[in-house]
Formats: sequence, C-alpha cells, structure tokens
Amino acid sequence: MRFLSRLMAILACTLSVNALAASSPSPAEVFGQLPMYKSVQISFDGKRIAYLQKLDGKYVLVNRSLEDDSAPNVYSLAEGNIREFLWVSNDRLLVGMTVPFYAKGNRKLFTLSRTGLLDAESNEMLWPFSNSKFVNFVNGPWLVHRVPDDPQHILMAAYADEPGEITTGSRTSKETTITYRGLYQVDINNGDIRAIEESRRTSSRWLANNAGEVLLKYQYHSEAKEDIWWYRDNAEDDFSPLTRLEAGEDAYFSESILGTDAALKSLYIAETGDGGREQIVRVSIDQGKVVEPRIVNRDDTYDVDSVIIDQRTQSVVGTYHIEDRAVYRYLDREFAQVQANLEATFPDATVDLLSLTDDFSRIIVAVTSPSTPRTYYLYDRKAGSIAAVANAWPNVTPELLSPVKRFDYAAADGLPIHGYLTIPTGQEDGQAPPLVLLPHGGPNARDSAEFDWMRQYFASRGYAVFQPNFRGSTGYGSEFEDAGLREWGGKMQSDLDDGVQALIDAGLVDPDKICAVGASYGGYAALMGVITRPERYRCAVAFAPVSNLGSMYNHVRDSFGDTDYWVKSIGSRFEDDHHKSLSPAFLVTRETPPVLLFHGDKDTVVPYEQSLFLSRNLKKAGNREGRLEVFDGEDHWLSLESSRQTFLRESGEFLEEHIGAD
Repeated sequence: MRFLSRLMAILACTLSVNALAASSPSPAEVFGQLPMYKSVQISFDGKRIAYLQKLDGKYVLVNRSLEDDSAPNVYSLAEGNIREFLWVSNDRLLVGMTVPFYAKGNRKLFTLSRTGLLDAESNEMLWPFSNSKFVNFVNGPWLVHRVPDDPQHILMAAYADEPGEITTGSRTSKETTITYRGLYQVDINNGDIRAIEESRRTSSRWLANNAGEVLLKYQYHSEAKEDIWWYRDNAEDDFSPLTRLEAGEDAYFSESILGTDAALKSLYIAETGDGGREQIVRVSIDQGKVVEPRIVNRDDTYDVDSVIIDQRTQSVVGTYHIEDRAVYRYLDREFAQVQANLEATFPDATVDLLSLTDDFSRIIVAVTSPSTPRTYYLYDRKAGSIAAVANAWPNVTPELLSPVKRFDYAAADGLPIHGYLTIPTGQEDGQAPPLVLLPHGGPNARDSAEFDWMRQYFASRGYAVFQPNFRGSTGYGSEFEDAGLREWGGKMQSDLDDGVQALIDAGLVDPDKICAVGASYGGYAALMGVITRPERYRCAVAFAPVSNLGSMYNHVRDSFGDTDYWVKSIGSRFEDDHHKSLSPAFLVTRETPPVLLFHGDKDTVVPYEQSLFLSRNLKKAGNREGRLEVFDGEDHWLSLESSRQTFLRESGEFLEEHIGAD
C-alpha cells in the first residue's frame, strides 16, 4: 500500500495543479486541451514509472523513482515532438520523436523520425543512429526485439544510405546514393551499434527469439521473383525458404507475420475470411514448412487483424479489434482472467492493459468509455487493490458529456452502414436539434463509440453529432473497404447524405439546420457536402482538407514515392480532368455556402497549399463567405493545444452563426 500511496501522490499532485490552472475554462478550452497524461508505463522491476505529460502545450517525458521521493527527471525537445516511448530495461527508455526538416533542394517540408535511448536515472539521451547515413529518412529506426535474455542489447532496424555506383545502358558507371535496410544490435548502455545484416531490399524484415538469434527473415527470392520468408532452426544453420502447402503443392510463404511465440515455432497471421473480413490464424513451423493452420479469432461483422504482444516475452498473448469499442481477447489464461476481472470492475468501458512488471504483479491499466475520458489505474494483484492514478482530461467531468448511440442505416444501393449519433445532454424527447455531420479522415479509417473530444465539444454546444462509417472505412472487411475505391465525391459522399436523410426521416435532427465538419479526408467530404448539396448543408468547417486531388497525388509521389493507394482510389496522374471534377478547389462558386478553413503550416501529410488554393479560388469566384486561418507551427494532427482550442472556439462561433442551437 505504501507503493500505491506514493504513486497516487506523485501523479495527483501534478494533476491538481494543472486542473485548477484555469478557474472557469470555456468549453473550447476544456475539450481542446491535449490529454494531460499519455502512455503511463511502469518499469519491469516496478521501481520506476514514466509517462508523457503536457507542459506549456507540448509533451515532455517524465520518469521518476517509486522507491523514494526524489525529484522526477523531465526530458523535452526544443524543436520537434516526443511521440512515444517504451521501457527496454529497468533503467533505459527507447524514445520515438519527430522533427521538422526543410529540404532546400526540392523546397519541401518533411517530418523526420528520430529514435534515442534515455537513461532513466541520469536523464541523458543516447543517439545510436546519429551517423549521417541514417538521418535523412521519414521513417526512423524501430525496435525489432527487446532480447530479454541479453539485458545489455536490443535489436533495431533502420533505413540507411551510402554512396554507390550504377551501370547505365551504355555500361558506364554513374555515382548515386544507394538506400538499404539493416538490422542492428544496439548496446543500450553506450549506444554502440553493430550491423547484423544489411540488405538493399528495403522491404527486408527480421524476427528473432529471446536470445536475439534471427531465425526468420523476409527477403527477395530470385526464383519466386518476390519477397518471401526464410527460416532456420537455430543460429548455426543456413536460411532456407519457408513454404506452405497450397492446392497440393509447396508454395513460398510470404504472408505478413503479426507476431510469434517466444521460440518462433508458431506464427500469427491475418487471413481473409468470409466477406473479405480479416481473421487471426495461428500456424506452426515444422521442418521448414508452415503447417496446422488454426483460426484463433474471427467475427461475422468486423475485421480481427491485430494481436497483443506480451512486452516481457515478445510473444503473442491475444487479439484485438474494434466493434463499437475496442475488444481484447486473450489466448493466455492468466491474461484472460485479469482482463475479465477488470472488465467486471469497469462495465461498459474499454480496458487496456498498458504496462506490467516482470512478475505480473502490478499493471498500469487505461480505462475509457463514451462517458469517461481515458483514466489510468494501477492494479496491484498481490494487494488486491486498484486505484486511479491519472486522468487524461481532468477538466472533462461526466456532466459535460453527452450519450453516444449506435445508428445504423442503409445506403441508397442497400449497403448497410454503421454510424454513431451523439445527442446533446438535456435534449427533451421530441426535440430535433441542429446537426453537425462529422465524417472521419482517412478515408481508410473508422469511428467508434469511445471518447472523442471533437464530438463531445459540438454536443456540448447543443448540436447532435453524426459520424457514419461510410463505405471505404476500415474494420468491416476488404469488400466494404474496396467499395470506396474511386468513390471520392461519389458513393462515399452519398453514404453521408443517406445517413443524414435517415436521421431526418426518424425525426432525430432539424432538417433545416445542418452543417458538415471534418479534418483531412473528412474535411474534403465536408466541402463536397456544401458543393454538391447546398440545399442540405448550410455551412462547412474543414481542417487540413484535400481540395485538389491532382496536386495531392503529386505531393504523395514526390514525398513518399508509393502512389498505389492513390491510383486505386482516385485514378492515375494522367486523369487530370477526372481529378478536377472531384476537387473542391475547382468546384466552388459564388453560391457555395459559407466555408471556414483551418490548416497547419507544418503539415507534411496534406500541405497547407491545399487550403490556400481553395481559399483563393473562392475569392476568384466572388464568394466572400470563405475564410482561411493558418496555424503557425501546426502539423496534420492538431498537435498544439492552442490550435485545437482555437479550432473549436471559432468553429463553434461559425456554427452558431449559421445553424445556432436555440
């Protein structure tokens, strides 16, 4: 109990100071606050705790002892953002960060990933991949294996480049830069790295056992003319192609491996079942062959395509998928019992086991529901106690939240669509409030019933909020997702309109007071709403919207190289007329209903020129109802608290002007 008391005091002290910083904050300030705490994690020996804490609008990494009352260590970045971390030993943290980088050569802004090793006691950061050959990549180094049997080392993979030569058609050598992907052993105490394998195939992957021995690797096979998995029984053997029986013949095994057991004798993969829905399958390796496939989890409606990894052994212990909320199903009996106990303690909530000690005696748990923002608890199994230690949104109290209900309907062509309707608290029976249509981004993403700060803000202002998972959304199988291909501005858009009409027909919303709000693809959909159905939607608010499909295609090609999704989704770069016919920037007119645009000037996903171009075209059309606000230093995810709060406040004022809740 002394341990629990100390932990509660550590976090509650900071929590109360921050919660009382504003005596009576506005709804935009309350819901626009970044979570005060994120990713609370306990060390493997239970002696230290670490978490991301908001400080002056940015996240810092805090870690401190649970053995005494010594001052915490706080690590921050002057430029860039700390995104994630995890314990790799009892006193070392692997920290993932992003930093902006402006490439003068092509005059483009990129977001680069960086990875460091933080000494929890000295608060000093090591940079194992600081050599210039590693630093110019959007994707930074990533963890392959914690190697529990070797506490001094971890395995990491990274992209790298080096000078090289290529032979042209005239058989002369030409200097160039060769990019490759490598596997490295990293000393967590001094940051030294040793190359285990480097491959010019940038798709290469490696899987190791708990001793750090690489027994599986994913690399090119010249005969198959594709990347396949190679396997060996032990570190002294040579690699051989891994095969499986298909249609009575041996075939090379190339499926994506989601996880393994500790010995790498069992593999977990996602396979497509009925309706294109993903299901988790476990297979075994026997004498270099994949055998004994067995479905371990599936669902008749939803994709089951993720596994849960035990951070101590790096082995699969369960599966994860989203229905109306996240669902965790454990294969390990001890984990399953802990999950069942906690779900009984927190009914109608999502319970996520975030972090645990080596002896499984203490667990950091995150609990969230539509009516409860994320709260972190310490579950002490030996003491039989559980207590809240941190609330991500301490100012968001239950009375401020509105109920979220499932709302299903059929699209015009009969396709079933799931959605979520939030009715403002205090709404009397028979009343039909004004509506905010809030389509999600992606479009390969989905909404759920779990806590959503943007949804709850608009509901707090008296608006019903509707979030349909239109065709093209993920989580419902490949057939449903693929139904959205080449449907930007088409059936993905009409699915939204059909859902709104279903709400009107049910008498749930005011048909004369509807606006659309969205971000990224959701912003595109909001804009297309007022363009294609101006009689239905009175206004649109869009953050970081795609407005020019052709320009967006070129940005993806130049920045990321891979345009496969865009070719399938909107067509090739040669279909310029088609792109323009579906681009809001080319479709706005003098009569387009009022539009409010927001964009971050550091957005590397959808460049802010997308909103700038649209804003200029509105003015050229003689439309004086459009307005653009550019957020300095903001990215694609509204990472700055000041930007979130401004976005909510000004969006609320804009909606009040056009469909105000009486």
